[in-house]
Amino acid sequence: MLPLLINQLAPASPLQAGIAVGRRQLCAVTIESKGSGWSVRNIHRQDLAVPLFSGAPTTAALGALDAALQAISRELDAQFALIHVALPDSVIRSSVFELDELPKAAAQRTDLMRWRFAQSWQRPEESLECRGQDLGNADGKRLLLAQAGDRAWSDCVKQALERAGQMPASMNAALAYRYNRFQHQFAPAAGAMLSLDPDGWTLAYWDEVRRLRHITTRLRAGDSSDELGGLADDVVRNVQSGAIGKAERLYLSGDSQEMLDLSARLEGKLGIPVTRLHAVDDVAGNTAWAREGMAPLALAAAMSS
Repeated sequence: MLPLLINQLAPASPLQAGIAVGRRQLCAVTIESKGSGWSVRNIHRQDLAVPLFSGAPTTAALGALDAALQAISRELDAQFALIHVALPDSVIRSSVFELDELPKAAAQRTDLMRWRFAQSWQRPEESLECRGQDLGNADGKRLLLAQAGDRAWSDCVKQALERAGQMPASMNAALAYRYNRFQHQFAPAAGAMLSLDPDGWTLAYWDEVRRLRHITTRLRAGDSSDELGGLADDVVRNVQSGAIGKAERLYLSGDSQEMLDLSARLEGKLGIPVTRLHAVDDVAGNTAWAREGMAPLALAAAMSS
């Protein structure tokens, strides 16, 4: 299981909710325990009047976020659900650092992560909130799974949740929730997962002992007549360049129709099987609307335990 680094998870509850916060929409999915499984109770979408996560938070963006969370919270308050909040991978970035030696002191590890992320993100170090997890040794290197959150935006979301009367059990990157949702379906071999969201995509590769080794996140331009074709080409280039190592299978997660379209483009080009993962698998209830847009991510977050 991929550690959730921003907050610790509370024990599973009979009623849980996941909120996926995107640039232009919030989606909340509430699930309830049914015997040994889960059932979708309801799905609520709220469009944002002003896009989030571009530049620094503005008064208009804060107002749009408050309004959307207030609308969702009216429904959640009546259900007393344990809440998990997913932020885009472009807001909480994840990476695996290969180090000659892992600093022993936690403060030194944090300083290292903050410096490395600040360099790649071209941001001031003080603007980043970092967490890390030691993944052990591989190929003569010490692996450090690191996360960096855009402090201004993550604080913005936390404060908006508080104003809406919500105290989430966890708040983390989309990748963490998806990995944890599907990890029991991964074959016991090196593999990779491509996560598709309306705002961006993330490609993560793990080795034969399920250690994450490479993570790439990109924003989606949304201005191409064949955006999925360009994305398929990016994935093929990552495979050919060795960025996803010796992956024996590629998994897709996200919107059902986009996964179907993309798998058709990738099969035959990669030389490895392509498997579509649906967050609604083994989930009862009315799941039709949980297959599209941001709902699959919200559902994956809701199922955290």
